[in-house]
Amino acid sequence: MGFNGRDRDSLSRSDDGLRTHRLVVAVVVAVLGLIACAAFVYLAQFFLNANEGGPITNGTRTDMKVALTFDIGEREGDPAGYDAEIVRVLTENDVPATFFLGGLWMTHNEKAAKELAASELFELGNHGWSHLDFAQITPDQMASEVILTQQAMWDLLGRQSRLFRLPYGTYTDEALAVIEAHGLHTIQWDVVSGDPDPEITAERMIPWVVEQVRPGSIVIMHANGRGWHTAEALPEIIRTLREQGYVFATISDLLDLEYDAPPTAEW
Repeated sequence: MGFNGRDRDSLSRSDDGLRTHRLVVAVVVAVLGLIACAAFVYLAQFFLNANEGGPITNGTRTDMKVALTFDIGEREGDPAGYDAEIVRVLTENDVPATFFLGGLWMTHNEKAAKELAASELFELGNHGWSHLDFAQITPDQMASEVILTQQAMWDLLGRQSRLFRLPYGTYTDEALAVIEAHGLHTIQWDVVSGDPDPEITAERMIPWVVEQVRPGSIVIMHANGRGWHTAEALPEIIRTLREQGYVFATISDLLDLEYDAPPTAEW
């Protein structure tokens, strides 16, 4: 049986309607996909920045900020020094920075600790009492490392910190829970300077650091006399990153955190 003209018109309209329906469905699916992608990116950035209960390695990737951080710690029986040249370079170049101080180091270097605390450019963090590996010690030892350092910071400097830097950068889930239970954020990094290695010269360190930095990066360096060529490399690192449009920030500024912690009866 053949189709008459009316049947053909009806079939044509049906095909047009089907095509329109399919087009609408495709557009809706595409829009929903874009919304889902945007939501994913937003949530990824949120959790990347907040890192609730976990270590923080960087700030938001949408701001041209970078945080220079310097660890200063020592182990029992192995005194460390203080690299005042690093502090001079940062101060002369008006660069904010965050120094993570060990409790034992503070008791042996009160003058240096107070100088750091007195600078409006710098903020201080907790680096544990005696630079023990938080992946190897007991929860009671972890708590002691945190608490003793908070107490030393309060006694010597009149302040405490909400920031904690893990010695060696190693940890367990239990370690993170102990640190969080004491009201501190665990601050890691996403840019390694390599400065504890005497073979990493300033000439090697400068491009190595600069090429790793991204918006929101946290750079780890050392200012306890064991960042062998850090002071030498810093001026060029600072100059180059500023030329690229980066702004230096403390960790609290980078992550939009409240800096000083109120003294607690636990300490």
